[in-house]
Amino acid sequence: MSLLTPRPFGGDGVDRTRFPRCNPPWGIASIVVVFALYLVLSFALGIIIAVLDLHTGLQISPSALLLASLASEGLLAVLVLGVVRFRYHSSLRILGLSGTSWRDLLYYGICSGFGISFLMIVFMSVFFSLSHLHPQPQPVVDLIVSVAHSRWLFLGCLLLAGVFAPVCEEMYFRGFVYPVLRHRFGMPAAVLITSCLFAAIHFDLVRFLFLALLGAFLAIVCEKTRSLLPAIAAHSVYNLASIVLLFLH
Repeated sequence: MSLLTPRPFGGDGVDRTRFPRCNPPWGIASIVVVFALYLVLSFALGIIIAVLDLHTGLQISPSALLLASLASEGLLAVLVLGVVRFRYHSSLRILGLSGTSWRDLLYYGICSGFGISFLMIVFMSVFFSLSHLHPQPQPVVDLIVSVAHSRWLFLGCLLLAGVFAPVCEEMYFRGFVYPVLRHRFGMPAAVLITSCLFAAIHFDLVRFLFLALLGAFLAIVCEKTRSLLPAIAAHSVYNLASIVLLFLH
């Protein structure tokens, strides 16, 4: 092997070229720009949908809220893909969107998704019970309850929670942001920063700690499997399990 050819393995035998231990061509500036564009464009998109939906009153219909949520999540994925593919001409493999084993998908994705769902539900129940806090439901929960009477709108909410949110959020936080921070600051700092950003974007101060713990768990799944796909599966299972619990409760 030539001395000018990057070695895929370091002295400790760890592959330095695969997700999430690679050094992506983008940096922190690109991360900030994508996030800023996402906030501005999703806000503008939400206003447009709200204006088009308003009739005689000021209340926006559940169908418009669902459409705005789906469009907002999709926008985040489009921005990430646009930067990776057209700005840096990189393969989607660098985001972790590559093949993974069925074992990893089943064990780290689906099974661990159910496990973290159970633990989070128990921890939150104990915490809110001991602290005597009565947090308001998250907006997506209110949306799901409001459309439960409509088959198609309810299926749209399941699509949002089970597909759009896990895919788009994981692409940005664990696929786009995490490898950059890991390369610059190391794994512990990258997990901490990415998890806090993930919790902050949900705008839920009461549940901030639990969302951050979920984000940290998903980053560890990426580390274990060297792929984003099991983390997407675990995120999807967590969201869908929360919906099931909502109706069982």
